[in-house]
Amino acid sequence: MKSIIHLFFILLICTKVVAQGCSDAGACSLDFYYSQNETTDGIDYKNSLKFGNVVALGEQNTFINSNYLMLTRQVSKNFGAEIKITSAYINGELGSNFNVGDIFIKGSYFWKTILKTDISFLAAVKVPLKNGNFTKSGTSLPMVYQTSLGTHDLVFGYQTKWKRLEFFNLIQIPMTQNQNKFFASYSPNLLFPSTNQFTRKPDIIFSIAYNHFIEKAKILFGGQVLTIYHLGKDSFVDESNKRKDIDGSEGLTINLNAMIGYGINARNNLQLSAATPVLVRKERPDGLTRKFTAELNYQYSF
Repeated sequence: MKSIIHLFFILLICTKVVAQGCSDAGACSLDFYYSQNETTDGIDYKNSLKFGNVVALGEQNTFINSNYLMLTRQVSKNFGAEIKITSAYINGELGSNFNVGDIFIKGSYFWKTILKTDISFLAAVKVPLKNGNFTKSGTSLPMVYQTSLGTHDLVFGYQTKWKRLEFFNLIQIPMTQNQNKFFASYSPNLLFPSTNQFTRKPDIIFSIAYNHFIEKAKILFGGQVLTIYHLGKDSFVDESNKRKDIDGSEGLTINLNAMIGYGINARNNLQLSAATPVLVRKERPDGLTRKFTAELNYQYSF
């Protein structure tokens, strides 16, 4: 077990290349369903409250500390509901920003097949609490300084669980665009791309994960390969009022994630995770580029 923990922290510390975080403001951290499991105290808890804190280093050494609060309710044997709210503190050479981000509202449906395979479907909506145009002294800042992309999104997906393996596939579709007005000429030495009247394409997300629970030690550890395919080039409107594509903003990102969790008791759980990339896109104008990402979350069931 010590070697597993050491490996996890080596992964966390040695992230030296640019990574994409998980897609927009946590679509792939939405729980698919809240399964009905009898705990060690003999009670089926139908609710959970989770708080997560994520630390990351973004473009041009921008420090990002984001948080979320997530309430999950098992409505029935097959239906679950969830609401999640995010916030972030961002600090860099161009300024700092601390504010709320987005609200996710999600519903899911779950059933167990005759082959003892768990299958679930998810539908969610993301509602921005900010318009993606935080300013300093009247000047718009790049997207990495925004606590929200400022877009209304739809998220659809499915998940399959078989023994210790989990597979899921999601699509996140922006239905509106934000109000950012940043031009690269505002910070020519920092190489942020222009995002005036920014238009962002959808993401398709696919994941395969392996989880192993050591019952005697109450420890869960796992690994994940997470791929995010950005469906086309993002675009912006330049100073001459012409819309231009952002070359290199389309394509594939692949992340390797590691996780270790500890069950304090039947009601309380802690989880630590970290991510590092193996393949990245050339341009990330949405500000989601990360040099490393680490998360600690706590869940209370009731």
